[in-house]
Amino acid sequence: MAAQSTLNMTVDDTTFLVNKLHEDCAPGQFVREYTENSKRACAENSDGKGKIVWGAIELKAMGPKLMIADNGVGMTPKQMKDLLNRLSSSGGIQARGKNYGIGAKISALPINKQGLIYLSWQDGEGYMMHLHEDPETKKYGLKLLDDGNGGSGYVVRAAKGLKPNFIKKHGTAVIFLGNSAEENTLLAPKGVKPSTKWLTRAINTRYFEFPEGITVQAIEGKFNTDAEGRLEDEAQNREVVGQKAYLEQNSESYSEVPLTGATARWYILKDSKDSPLWNSKGHGGMLHQDEVYDVTSPGADSVAFLQECGVPVGYQRLVVYFEPDSKTPGITTDTARTRLSIDNEPLPKSLWASEFRANMPEEVAALIEAASDEAGLQDHRQRIERRIRDVFELSSEKPPHGQPVQKGEGREHSPGGGTSSGGGGGGGGEKKSSGKPSIVDLFIGSKGSADSKKTKEVGIPQVRWLSAADKSRSEGDELEGFAGRYVPGASEPLQLNGDFHIFQEEIDHACRKHKGRGIRKIAEQTVREWYAQSLLELVLTTRVSESTTKTWKHGAAAQLISQIGLTAAAMGSRWVMRSRITLSMAAKAGRGNTADHSEVKRSDVQGRKTTVEAKRAVA
Repeated sequence: MAAQSTLNMTVDDTTFLVNKLHEDCAPGQFVREYTENSKRACAENSDGKGKIVWGAIELKAMGPKLMIADNGVGMTPKQMKDLLNRLSSSGGIQARGKNYGIGAKISALPINKQGLIYLSWQDGEGYMMHLHEDPETKKYGLKLLDDGNGGSGYVVRAAKGLKPNFIKKHGTAVIFLGNSAEENTLLAPKGVKPSTKWLTRAINTRYFEFPEGITVQAIEGKFNTDAEGRLEDEAQNREVVGQKAYLEQNSESYSEVPLTGATARWYILKDSKDSPLWNSKGHGGMLHQDEVYDVTSPGADSVAFLQECGVPVGYQRLVVYFEPDSKTPGITTDTARTRLSIDNEPLPKSLWASEFRANMPEEVAALIEAASDEAGLQDHRQRIERRIRDVFELSSEKPPHGQPVQKGEGREHSPGGGTSSGGGGGGGGEKKSSGKPSIVDLFIGSKGSADSKKTKEVGIPQVRWLSAADKSRSEGDELEGFAGRYVPGASEPLQLNGDFHIFQEEIDHACRKHKGRGIRKIAEQTVREWYAQSLLELVLTTRVSESTTKTWKHGAAAQLISQIGLTAAAMGSRWVMRSRITLSMAAKAGRGNTADHSEVKRSDVQGRKTTVEAKRAVA
């Protein structure tokens, strides 16, 4: 007999290989793998329909166990032995883009060393097998079972009482025994957030939708057990429909944007409340064959992704998925089934993000505008106050009710423990001690209490922006050409001119550096925030110095915070202000939104695409 031209490679220690590959699996990945196997089995039914149920089963001398069952085509005893006891096996050809056949075993066996019991029925005849880790050899394989007739085998007739009611003539079930007989495998596995609805969430967030005619249910409950290890709480099954149904039902608008080699699906959520069943806040991801990949994690990851898509604010309510064209060759996933690639190259997400930004839907643009108006003013006031308090070492806490700043013997004790003279808000009054007035003494408000005592609190002057556009000032008025004015005693004493040419030039500069809808609103808020803080610092410092610097002549302080003084301060700090504004814009609008960055990213993607095409040509 002639020797083979190639001797096929074999695996000597499949147990080591399975355990090693399992290290790359995501927590709870087995839920996806077995759901996918069941989905494909149902799709092979003559009508393409079927039912999948994740439920519970209680076995003798064991704790509660998780079980998945489907009424798909089922398997014969030979198919069970051939397909389920081989590492690389499936009902079809092994290839990229297919359900590899090894995913279920790799994801489940290392966390179910007690075993996985497979049951399958065809034409009403059921068989079972037990894949486990041998307690002596520590190797994975089929357990020898009693066939009930005095014999034994690796695949035997299914025991009575194990067939789910909804399976009639054909179907398959898998029981997850965990790592010990007493383990309750209904509970969330390690690495998955414990919840009564962990299974529902795992499937909903993994799948975008299920094919028409295939229904999926998942068990929910506390899964508490009594002293004998039996379930003591009633559980219920919930139908699982995937992320798409939730997004469509809970979005005020949604649609698609065509991209180069892909489609962007976007959804504007009605709110951004937490949901135990779905990804219910703003995020991004990739879609492929009705599954969600590359999902951005909550927080900075999602913010960065959506900012690159041109959404600097309002991202808490926006979901964007990129779906590569189905005919794109070379699309595959990593072992953990969490990331997509094309010919082992990352997807061109930056290119797609820039195209989405350039073709932004009007609804998304409106979201940005509304979010800018709603959050910008309040947010930047809070940031200014926080920084001012830090600079001047002011406490952000108001004195508790009934504990006012003490007043007596002509001296006042500030909340910080120091003493200062009286005189209150104007900084005037006769000094009664050698202690120097602090910012606390100069900017202080008062309110009456039940016992008529004065309760004093630190207050920072309010800022008001005026503009001819909103008719809060008139063109040609006394602010024309000036940065602003300070009006002691007014409810908003620092009044700044939003039309001042220096402010407008900085806004224009920020808009040239950053692209996207709503950028001008963000730039305006950022410029106003930093200039307001700078001029507030001037006012506060001047008021303190007025009372502590003996060499200042009468009226010196008033000149510093006059219209001319405020204007000179705004004109004399442009380099510093621009640096601050640039950093803030990068954080708010995203570094990927700069014109330079956009072009670099596009160039990189085009270059990589050329390289991939060249590789295919050589192949």
